[in-house]
Amino acid sequence: MSAAKHISTKKLEEIIATIEEMQDLRERKQKAFFWNPPMVANMRRSYEKRYSRDLGLAVGGYKVDYSSQVKCTCQHIYWTDELTCTDPAGEEIPVNRGDLEKIKTYMTERIEAREAQKKVEVER
Repeated sequence: MSAAKHISTKKLEEIIATIEEMQDLRERKQKAFFWNPPMVANMRRSYEKRYSRDLGLAVGGYKVDYSSQVKCTCQHIYWTDELTCTDPAGEEIPVNRGDLEKIKTYMTERIEAREAQKKVEVER
């Protein structure tokens, strides 16, 4: 991910926000099976649309895609998610949930380094 040094600070902040949204969505939906689904079928379909989400980001040729799907039955709510990462060559890389935090930390460090560099340049 060394190519990330050419990405603007604003883009890095957007990437961090997307990662945080992925993590937040995962945390909120983990116990979805125990929730009560809406009573009417069209409300269940509306619920599925509202809470199913596909998020993605690209950093230096690497792509991270996150898919969160909610399925309502009359009795239960089922939630599944999938996290995939592909390298610039298009090959899939094994990724786990902790890797999102690593990417987020890396991006945050890049932003802090840029801000420190700007501060030094302004002082000169």
